[in-house]
Amino acid sequence: MRFMADEEYIHMLSVLTLARDPFRAEARHHLGNLDDAQFAMLTNIANSHHVVLRAFATGLSTEGKDRFGVLLSSERKRAQTATSRLHEVCQAL
Repeated sequence: MRFMADEEYIHMLSVLTLARDPFRAEARHHLGNLDDAQFAMLTNIANSHHVVLRAFATGLSTEGKDRFGVLLSSERKRAQTATSRLHEVCQAL
């Protein structure tokens, strides 16, 4: 697999989160072709831009769900923890 620039990962995440279905389907297909290093880079960028759930939660193949399952579970847990603490934060403000 060839080297991908950060901009290409960001473009892929943009397509996965914002594009119409045919384009998202094509991007999801490319997810299956990522090697481990590319997968790590993509998930790190997704985490840093807070788009994990929007980019990977829907339309994945079984293989994609297996690969992204831990990441999605972790992000859901993080979101639940943050929302459960939201009331406390609002009260403090």
